[in-house]
Amino acid sequence: MKAQPPSCGASKNELEWFLPQQNRRLPIMSFVIRRSLTTLVPPKVANPEGLGAAKDAVRMARIAKFYERLPKGPMPEIKPRGLLERYQHRYFGKNPSAAPIWHAIISIMALGYSMEYYFHLRHHKNNAH
Repeated sequence: MKAQPPSCGASKNELEWFLPQQNRRLPIMSFVIRRSLTTLVPPKVANPEGLGAAKDAVRMARIAKFYERLPKGPMPEIKPRGLLERYQHRYFGKNPSAAPIWHAIISIMALGYSMEYYFHLRHHKNNAH
């Protein structure tokens, strides 16, 4: 029984590989040689239109000019200006530390005590109750 090629719209060359060996027209080596010769010449060079100037040469020149104008080398270090920027630069910069955690704890305790004093403890200084 012959092997039936799939009916998926494949080309004739693709369907030849499903046929038995005696029904093939091209031996395997000639296919390999033909395929290797076609890959030697890139399609842009083989095409006569590829020999002239590219259609998007102006766009590529603008892109090249843009990249030429970009600054080279490492980015200069930015000087902190404001209070928050100086704090971040000092404690979160190149040498980070745990000081911001202690600052947050002390700030919360000071805020809590000042609120407690304002809302309740100020009445006790004159023995209110």
